[in-house]
Amino acid sequence: MMDNCHQSILSDYKPNRNSTEQNETISTMISSTTTDGKTFDLCEQENILTDQLEKCKVKDATHLSERIKRTYQRIDSYIREDRIEEAEQERKYLNELEQTQILHEQVVFQKSNRYQKNTLVENNRSDLKNLRDDLTDMPYCAEKMTMELLVYFHQRLLDEFIFLETSDSVIQKLGELKTQIQNEELFSEEIRTYFDDLNRNIYNEDCSSAVNMLNNILRKIRPLHLQEIQRLIEKMEKTAELIRNKDIVLLIGVTGCGKSTTVQSYRNV
Repeated sequence: MMDNCHQSILSDYKPNRNSTEQNETISTMISSTTTDGKTFDLCEQENILTDQLEKCKVKDATHLSERIKRTYQRIDSYIREDRIEEAEQERKYLNELEQTQILHEQVVFQKSNRYQKNTLVENNRSDLKNLRDDLTDMPYCAEKMTMELLVYFHQRLLDEFIFLETSDSVIQKLGELKTQIQNEELFSEEIRTYFDDLNRNIYNEDCSSAVNMLNNILRKIRPLHLQEIQRLIEKMEKTAELIRNKDIVLLIGVTGCGKSTTVQSYRNV
C-alpha cells in the first residue's frame, strides 16, 4: 500500500486543473521571466513558449500531452518501486511540462482570437466600402437612410472619425428612418421589433448588434440587393476570364475516393 509520503508526490499534480489554477500558473511562469512587471504580448509569449519547450526537451508543443502522460506513468512506476528521489525529479519535470502545456494553450487561444478579430475588421472595411459605393447617386429613400446608419456604425466599429457623435442624434436618425419606412408603406410588426432592439443596442452602445439589426431591416425593405448582384457578376466574369481557354478536369466521386490526392499529385508534376 502506498504510504503518505508516496501519495503526496502525486496528490498536487492531477490533470484537468480548473481555469483559475491555470491562469495563476501562467502568470507565475511569465512573471518569473521579467523584473519590470510588464504585460507580455503574443510574440513574447511565443518566445517564452519556445524557451520552455527547449527546457523540457520537447521538439513540438503538440507532443506535450503525450509527454505528460508518460511522465505520470513513470512517477507512478517509481513510487511503486519505492524510488522516491526519482519520483520527485519526475514530479518537478511534470510541473514544467504542465506549465508549458498551459502556456501553449494560451498562445493558441490568443492566435485564434487575433485571426478572428483581423477577419472581422477586414469584413467591416469591405462592408463599409461597399456601402459608400452603393450610396453614390442614390435618391432619398428608406434604403439610403438605413445604409447611412450602417455606415455610421461600421465607422464606430473601426474607430474611424465621425461627425454624428451623440446617441441622441442617432436616435433622431432612427426615428426619421422609421417614419420614412411607414411613408413607403413597408412597415411591419417584424420591423417594429427590429427598431425596439435597435434602440436597446444604441442605449448599450452595442454597435455590432446594431449593424445586425439594420441589416435585418435592409433585407425587409430591399428584396433585391442589385449592387451586390452586380458585384457577384463582376467576380464571376473575372473568374471566367482566368479559366478562359484552359482545360477543365471535373473529378466526381464519393468522399474518400482520392479526389484531393489526385489533384495534389497533378500539382506536383
